[in-house]
Amino acid sequence: MKKLLIATAAAAIMLSCSGSRPDPVAQALEEAVKLSISEPCKFRLYTLELTDSTTFRTEFERRAKVFEVKSKREGELYARYVTEGKPKNAAVHMEAMTKANRNHSSLDSLMNSMESRLDDIAYYDYKFSGKAYGDSGEVEYRDSWFTITPGGKVLAITHDKKELHKNAGRAIPGYMEIFRQDEDVPELEDEIDETTVRVR
Repeated sequence: MKKLLIATAAAAIMLSCSGSRPDPVAQALEEAVKLSISEPCKFRLYTLELTDSTTFRTEFERRAKVFEVKSKREGELYARYVTEGKPKNAAVHMEAMTKANRNHSSLDSLMNSMESRLDDIAYYDYKFSGKAYGDSGEVEYRDSWFTITPGGKVLAITHDKKELHKNAGRAIPGYMEIFRQDEDVPELEDEIDETTVRVR
């Protein structure tokens, strides 16, 4: 199914490129790149390749794993400090474990509210190359990556594929509204966008 969806999307892109209308994916990427640059610039796209897609179900599973790992780690630290007779340290980790469990529960509730959409595509992964250039210099994008929702929202642009999905939780409707209020949500710490580039 994933291959079929990718093939369908790729065909749509080729039709868009071959017609008179601009490719909406390329347009969204260009706008996101320009927003990430500290001064007015132009962007030239050389290659654009659809590589993968992720459903809401898969993204929920990824986010749930973060909270599970956090809860387990904090529980182990809590037990350790109880054994060592350090109640203040133990209390800190008990609070962190409770928070992780609460966040996991909130994520489950959000997932249940989206039951009819869980197998819909949350976002696509693309590989691209291009160049942004302005008065101060240029930035080359060689074998770079970005994620984009079906609605055309670019979630992340990165040179490192391993960093590609750190912002992907934002593709889930209501996700940021729930977790933005919690300063200790682990994936939000991870999701700080380190991919913003500056014209040099």
